[in-house]
Amino acid sequence: MNLGLLSLVLPVLAAGPLGPPPPAPVVYLRVIAPEGTKVQYHPGTPMAVARPAPSQVAVRPGYVYKLGLIDLPDDPQRPLYPSIEVYGAVRPNPQTDLSKYPVPIPFSKEEIERVRRGSLLTKVIYLEDPDFAAPVATTPDSPLQLESINEKDAIREAGERGRLMVVVRLGSRHYADEELGRMFVPGTMLLPGEAAMAPAQAPPQLDISMWGLFVDPILGPKVDGFECLTDGGDKGLRLGLDSRGRLSGLDASDSSMEYTTKSGKKVTSSNRVCVCIPRFAILNVETSPVGIHLAAGPQANLKLVGRDQLKLAKRPGRLEIGEAAQSVRDFTAMKAMIHRIGPHIFEQLIGKPVAISRSQGVSVFSKFVDVQDLTAFNEECLALTKWVAPPYPEKIGDTVTFFLRYKNLTLEPIEDVVVSDSLTARLEYIPETSRSDRASNFTVSPNEVGSSVLRWQIPGKLMPGQSGVVSFQAKIR
Repeated sequence: MNLGLLSLVLPVLAAGPLGPPPPAPVVYLRVIAPEGTKVQYHPGTPMAVARPAPSQVAVRPGYVYKLGLIDLPDDPQRPLYPSIEVYGAVRPNPQTDLSKYPVPIPFSKEEIERVRRGSLLTKVIYLEDPDFAAPVATTPDSPLQLESINEKDAIREAGERGRLMVVVRLGSRHYADEELGRMFVPGTMLLPGEAAMAPAQAPPQLDISMWGLFVDPILGPKVDGFECLTDGGDKGLRLGLDSRGRLSGLDASDSSMEYTTKSGKKVTSSNRVCVCIPRFAILNVETSPVGIHLAAGPQANLKLVGRDQLKLAKRPGRLEIGEAAQSVRDFTAMKAMIHRIGPHIFEQLIGKPVAISRSQGVSVFSKFVDVQDLTAFNEECLALTKWVAPPYPEKIGDTVTFFLRYKNLTLEPIEDVVVSDSLTARLEYIPETSRSDRASNFTVSPNEVGSSVLRWQIPGKLMPGQSGVVSFQAKIR
């Protein structure tokens, strides 16, 4: 080894402390059960404690938790023990109190009755992507619940609709205290009233690497934005005017302003505002025992026991053969295209060398251009400015007020001013709350995501420097 290089490297590695590690992710769970039920934490251990439902607790992702549902109204002497696998967490921001946004785990009276009769209930709970949210009003303790065919499909669907958070399984099996005690991992749960959570006494039991809890040390966190719903701006297809001069590209959550000058009709968008209130949804899978499997002949000594019988209830014949995908592996058509592509030399080129390719079929051309001029405008220079009050609402069901200020920033009068706002699926317009400080014609129409398009038509001319404000109220779904 080169000792000279080592002497140069070691002082760099030892220069200054790295600082404390970032706080470990924590997720809050809220167990909801029929009235009179108690939720038991650390069952089967000397630290067992019961709290009336609904009850909230903080846990670490990556572990499996066994809770007890005791004093159930239908049979207080027969407790149930749901198993809870925690995969994800809500990403905090300076304005978010994570304890106000627990993951709801509801158990209805009807579900408990079916579990008593032998059904296995699975709940796949995910943090909803606001761009694919269902236009349904919910409450924190009554989240949106849908049905799925099986657990595998439910987990896949949860990943497509948002971020997987929790998988809950509830059956009628009875557990001995010794078995429950072996499932307990100290340092993974913080009960109400406790000051701090001790370090975990065992590594995570689940693979949580794919659910957004780890951060690339160079690229930083991959932000998906599922915690916040956005409104305003131009998010989807670009806003514009069609051949008839009508507005196009007004997608859900977009806000636009149309106006006419001497040079023609124009359209611009507003800034974007964020409302950080995460919403959870549940995919339920209920599997019931169906019939009895009997083996004959040489297999007569085999039988299905326990949960293996439940596999008979799964739907057969799922199309997962992948025959169509096998034909793609040959890449027969692509080989023909590869042989058709080749460089062509051009003489008398002016400027930098240029490489040009020609292909019969689909081609992709790219060009890198250095930045020549960059102009930035502050918020006051926007022709359409949007804001929300209060800026930090707390929960689902709250009412917020949106304001849109339009302003003539040109040096000439503008006319035919129209302000449009297409609400996202998680915002519900409250009728009769539209306001305008100028005379306007207001209309409401449905949009493609189950919410509303609000439109204010401002008659007359707007002189240079003049402005106006429209507002409305919406309920957070």
